[in-house]
Amino acid sequence: MASKLPWDDLTTPVYVAVNTKKRKSYVIFYAWFCVAVLVAGAIFSRFHIVCAILSVLLALAILLKKYDAVTERGLESCTDLRLYTSDELWSWDEIEYLTFENNPAAPDVTLLFFTRGIRTRKAFFKNADAEEIKRMARIRKITVYDGNEYRAEARAYNASQKRKNKKRKKK
Repeated sequence: MASKLPWDDLTTPVYVAVNTKKRKSYVIFYAWFCVAVLVAGAIFSRFHIVCAILSVLLALAILLKKYDAVTERGLESCTDLRLYTSDELWSWDEIEYLTFENNPAAPDVTLLFFTRGIRTRKAFFKNADAEEIKRMARIRKITVYDGNEYRAEARAYNASQKRKNKKRKKK
């Protein structure tokens, strides 16, 4: 990344989110091929404007990169589009809840949900970083929930409801 991230100048610990959605190389190749086809369609077809707009939007989607990090200031998000960079900060004072959840399919990362008002952001962090982030949240009196317990309770409730429905159908 050519531009500077907003947390690069901090001396305090920075916990950068792990990107779990890596694009495969053939997907990127195919997307650039579609951009080329749309550009050719903009030049040679009667749908000039539509093809040109779609090719620009697809190219921007390919170039888009999003970075999340937790710092002493709060949750920071940076969206890099190469043409411009957008930064957003959720300070610790604005964050109301932090929910964590472990995924058995990815045992080395923890999914954290940050809630501010009615908005929620999620990001994957390394397990050691997630523990430090939870500690930082507890120091700032943010309510920390265990999403694993909630999911277990929800599964148990759903299973009990299925059993009740089966008993009613037999009668």
